[in-house]
Amino acid sequence: MAPKNRLRLLLFLLLGLAFAVTQDRYIMRRLMRHGAPNGTVHWQTSFDTAVAQAQREHKPLFLDFSATWCGPCQDMQQTTYRDPDVADILNNKFVPVLIDIDQQKELAARFGVSPIPDEAFVASDGDRELVRTAGYNDADDFLNMTDKALKAFAKLPPPDLSRHPSSASTPSVTRHFPVLPPDFP
Repeated sequence: MAPKNRLRLLLFLLLGLAFAVTQDRYIMRRLMRHGAPNGTVHWQTSFDTAVAQAQREHKPLFLDFSATWCGPCQDMQQTTYRDPDVADILNNKFVPVLIDIDQQKELAARFGVSPIPDEAFVASDGDRELVRTAGYNDADDFLNMTDKALKAFAKLPPPDLSRHPSSASTPSVTRHFPVLPPDFP
């Protein structure tokens, strides 16, 4: 190989190495900020359990109505929900619930789901809808919806916990003091 070509090859390799190091630093910064490069949403599958958690943590719910046979639903699972920013906001600011419309038909009917994917942001009481959309949403569109949902949630009065008595916190002496047995002197 001619010296001129060797010099070009060496220069090309050095530029490639410099690019790789820069990209590696970029990736490491993203990992430090967001966790894994392909985010993981910590889905609930029980609506009642999710409502109880949302009320305890005073967070809105995110309901993803989907099905295993739905192509756009699966696309969102593989792209939108794996985006580190999307996974981060869903895990930290919402209680995400994955609802298979074939297995939870009553819940899908209650929310009037059609077509899918259908995404609904709902207040922590499980009743008041904040933002809703149907169809595939990429990460940027989805993040815009989360912003709208959080703003709408911040404007709501507190939920009426009497509608979900199992998740309401009830004052109880037994919470702080043991219950004494009937034969206690």
